[in-house]
Amino acid sequence: MRLKRFLSAAIAAIMVSGLLPSAVLAAQKEEGTVTASKFLQNTEPDEDGNYTVKMTIEGVQYTESTEAGADVVLAVDTSGSMSSKVSKSKKCQSTSFKEEERQWTDWFGGIHEYTVYVCEECQAEFDRKPNNICGRRLAGKTRMEVAKEAAEGFVDQILNGEQDNTLAVIGFNGAYGTAEDKDAIDISTGLETDGDTLKGEIAQMQSGGGTNYTAALAEAKKILDGRENTDRPAYIIFISDGKPGYSGDGEDDKNWNGTKQAEELIDDGAIIYTIGIEMKDDAAALKAISSYKDGKALFTNVTDDDLNEGGLPDILEDLAEIINRIPAGTNAVITDVINTDEFEYVSGSASDGLELDDDGKTLIWNIGNIPEEKITVTFKVKAKDGVYGNSLHTNESIKLEYIDNKTGEKIIIDGDEAREKIGDPTVDIKKPSEPEPETPGPASKSKTAAELDENYVSEVTLSLPSEETELMSDVVFVMDKSSCKDEVAAETKKLLENLLDAVSNTEAKINVGVIVFGGDAKTVYGLKELDNSELDAIYNAAANRPDGLLSGTNMEAGLIEAENMLKASQTNDERKYVIVVSDGLTRLFTGDDGNVKIIFHQIEADGIRYFGEMTGWCVANGFGDGEFKVPGGDWDNYFDKVTGWVESDGDKFTVDFTGESTTANPEKYVPLEEIDQHALSVDRAFYDAYQAYDTLKAEYNCCGVYVGSSELGEAFMSALNGGRTVDFNIIQKKINYLLDNGSKVVDEIGIGTDNHGNSYNFDFVNEAEKITLSVGNNIYNAEAVQPQDGASASYGFAPDGNSGYKYELHYYEDGTVFDGRSCGECFIWEINVPVTNFERVQLKYNVKLTDPQTENGTYIVETNKWAALYPEDSLGNQGESQEFEKPEVSYTNEAAKEYTVRFEEGKHGELDGRTVFTYDEGEIIDTVPDVDADSGYRFDSWYCEELDKYYSTSQVKNITVDRDLTFVAAYSRKGSGGGGGYELPEGRIEKEKPKLETEEHFQYISGYPDGLVRPNANITRAEVATIFYRLLEDSSRQLYYTTYQDFSDVNSTRWYLKAVATLTNADILHGDGNAENTFRPDDSITRAEFATIVSFFDDLSSSDENHFSDINGHWAADYINSAYEKGWIAGYPDGTFHPDSAITRAEAVTLINNVLNREVDKDGLCYNTKMWPDNPEYTWYYYEILEATNYHEYTRDDDEAEDWTEIRPNKIWNEGSAN
Repeated sequence: MRLKRFLSAAIAAIMVSGLLPSAVLAAQKEEGTVTASKFLQNTEPDEDGNYTVKMTIEGVQYTESTEAGADVVLAVDTSGSMSSKVSKSKKCQSTSFKEEERQWTDWFGGIHEYTVYVCEECQAEFDRKPNNICGRRLAGKTRMEVAKEAAEGFVDQILNGEQDNTLAVIGFNGAYGTAEDKDAIDISTGLETDGDTLKGEIAQMQSGGGTNYTAALAEAKKILDGRENTDRPAYIIFISDGKPGYSGDGEDDKNWNGTKQAEELIDDGAIIYTIGIEMKDDAAALKAISSYKDGKALFTNVTDDDLNEGGLPDILEDLAEIINRIPAGTNAVITDVINTDEFEYVSGSASDGLELDDDGKTLIWNIGNIPEEKITVTFKVKAKDGVYGNSLHTNESIKLEYIDNKTGEKIIIDGDEAREKIGDPTVDIKKPSEPEPETPGPASKSKTAAELDENYVSEVTLSLPSEETELMSDVVFVMDKSSCKDEVAAETKKLLENLLDAVSNTEAKINVGVIVFGGDAKTVYGLKELDNSELDAIYNAAANRPDGLLSGTNMEAGLIEAENMLKASQTNDERKYVIVVSDGLTRLFTGDDGNVKIIFHQIEADGIRYFGEMTGWCVANGFGDGEFKVPGGDWDNYFDKVTGWVESDGDKFTVDFTGESTTANPEKYVPLEEIDQHALSVDRAFYDAYQAYDTLKAEYNCCGVYVGSSELGEAFMSALNGGRTVDFNIIQKKINYLLDNGSKVVDEIGIGTDNHGNSYNFDFVNEAEKITLSVGNNIYNAEAVQPQDGASASYGFAPDGNSGYKYELHYYEDGTVFDGRSCGECFIWEINVPVTNFERVQLKYNVKLTDPQTENGTYIVETNKWAALYPEDSLGNQGESQEFEKPEVSYTNEAAKEYTVRFEEGKHGELDGRTVFTYDEGEIIDTVPDVDADSGYRFDSWYCEELDKYYSTSQVKNITVDRDLTFVAAYSRKGSGGGGGYELPEGRIEKEKPKLETEEHFQYISGYPDGLVRPNANITRAEVATIFYRLLEDSSRQLYYTTYQDFSDVNSTRWYLKAVATLTNADILHGDGNAENTFRPDDSITRAEFATIVSFFDDLSSSDENHFSDINGHWAADYINSAYEKGWIAGYPDGTFHPDSAITRAEAVTLINNVLNREVDKDGLCYNTKMWPDNPEYTWYYYEILEATNYHEYTRDDDEAEDWTEIRPNKIWNEGSAN
């Protein structure tokens, strides 16, 4: 029974582990169940960036008889040592005897009978029956005899007729020790199915000679290689009682030890079980040729005592049971294809049994028989460069195929079924831990809108920085006195000089403060405005160590001091900057009570000592003195551990710092055995400084400048900066610039519902003159440019000198899409240059409310639907969009006011019909009474007292009422000669006489298409109106411009309409005064009429004398006399004027030139003066015509004569045909 118990442990746990399932497994799965799996051994890459893929397979064996079978070779050691007895002689303990009769023959041939007692156990004979036990001595069996008996039983078990097994028997010893040593093979049967034949061969085994493992295994390989079907399971049972060699000395000799042959057999799929007899202490050689399972050799040892009690037959019986249980499947192959789009095979990483195909991505696992115990292979893959993402498949596909040993069916599992049943491992690969770009913080910005004007237009202003922000910045330096040397102070001074240059000639100011820290912190330069006189003082403050500063390094103290300084400042928080300059090695911290703190810890250094400084920290972390490295090599992991320690410890080990970093007897300390479980002083200092910096960073702009040379300090300063490297140049940009080029503003014009729920809409006023941009005190007008793709209009501001603009605006009337966001009517403001913190940039534009409400009430609307800044900061980092506020404007509708419009008859007529009317504010006058003029007068116009202006009846009907109005009829006195004469209405008050252009000498007549100027031809009233319209100063033309007139013979399509209407409105022209109210535009104008028109451009002279004999009593006498006295006209030699004669073109231009003081002679002409064939030089009007028809630049000599300097191209007129 002892041996059976041994086998239960040894065989089941070791030898049988290759094929037998555990009880649990057998209970859970049916026979023939095949289970394969594929998974990642490591979901995070190893140090080489590799992922290990593991594949397994197992199958519950069949126990029923099937046609399938195995080929078995039993190799028995027949060396000389196998003749050893398995036990010493001993007395027979039997008490069972049987009585038998015997005969004996004497010397003389006589026969005698007698009785003997035979022991039923050992067959010993006694003359008398023993009283108790037999007691006879028994001889023990040899190892060879026991092995032969066990082998015969094994033959019966393997060749039992139920399985299609074959068995070969080899007896081996050996004298020389080679694979070719035929003499070493005592018996070799080949594979047989006849058990009796094999038993007969076994009976012939004789012990003698050495032990040649090599020859035996070579013979076994020869037998198995000769099979017709080499895919059948193959087993070798190898029994020996000695180490290889002639006398056990060939353990390391391949000619004896069989290791090469065993390796070949195992590679061919054979399983080798080895059984040692009394080999417990000499099992290495047998284990070397055994198959292995889970790192253990399929080997067991039996002692001579076990052999004597039947141990070897029991082992062989159990092995026969194993062999007779057939695998769930055979010819099993797993084919796995790597996802080479994202991964690659790691060369040489496939474990034994896996083969890589020539395509470099297909791995083939030739399994053969599917074992009942799980077997495993592995290989490695690596992500290709630049591959990142989640749930990345390491493999493209997997396929399992095998033959079911019971049904003979070929099973194939592939595709989705294989991914589901076997596995489809994925990994998440994040980008390398590069520092994420710093996200620009909120930029100072504002948006305002002026209240709506009477046309419902509002001017909107976008400001960067905000319109409300004072252009004041605070810069506080926090400097580590353990590391900030003179060169750092010099860098600081240089930075400030550059900033000072940036704010010169602007309204901006910069305040600077300096704080230094050692064991505590001190303010060495209070926050004050920077100017040139302060630079040296700041330098000295940064360069020198102040008296009384504690020893040690406490960055937290410096940061707390900076926070207090900035809190006391009135500057906007977004314009406050903290610049920490340090080597990053801090070891002290500040407690809640404001005292400087330290943590001591024990270390072994010439006995137990207590340290709280950097050297002790280095030793505690396994570094040499002065080796300031990151524990574990990764800052994030280290700091996560520190955070956990600090949160757990609190102030458990904290004590006040008294100036000493080592001590003999501290009040509290971290014990030696726990230094890897708690935060030491340096750890706590890092933690508290980081928290203090994080607090500052939440309110202000913070930067850390590293000036040391240690891995640890650099890692800490990098952590403060979010993984980024910062230097003085970067800091200068951060302070100087609000935004970098590439920033944009998107502004969608307002549309929505007002405070009463009414819909409203604003339109962008797309007019260049309504859009301006200013930078500081410089104002830039919008310049229309070629619209970019999709834009309705584009404008540029501030040319950049390279055919582009520093700022651009692109207007989209029908909307666009920006950054994935759909916009209605909008514009995009592109900022192509940096925007500084020291000069405000403002874009001004107009929007118009298109649908104001008419009901009474106050309405509140937003000028814009939304507007957002898309910033890019001075370091090139793009930030999230930042919304502008949405300005509100309002308008109020009150009950319409009523106004009274009155008409009065004046002095020389009567009104016919209603004369008083009531209108609501905003209505247009639509009714005007008729006027009956007294005899000798004609109605001229309506004079409005409130507007202080004269209007024709048609003009009155176009006036919008916004106040009480009174219109008084004004009359002209009819003239007595020549027709068409008139005088001004009595009481008319002239506001401002129209003025003629006297400085610019453009041509005011151009000649006819046939090249003639016709100086002696008459000139019509329409032509004269057009000439004087052209000669008006621009301001006068704009003042009196109109197209309204009520002459019955001047319609709206005539070329002279604007000229006649405007000059009539200016009281320069009048009609006939007859009932038909005609102007007679095509009639020739008389000399009197022309002189009257000219006189209206100046005050009348006061003389009562008639200067010509034929104008006495003439209606135009006053105007003719006034023009004569001004030197504008002359009469004929006989003293007459001929007032009612038509005036010629030559006479007209002469009079006009006189009025305009335009005069040239021969010496003043240019070489390229335009000449006319019908204007000969000998005529009196020659120079007058040239003056009127040439557009010329000129100077004047001492006698006021013109000296022409340039003939310019004719000025283009569009009034029509005034030639």
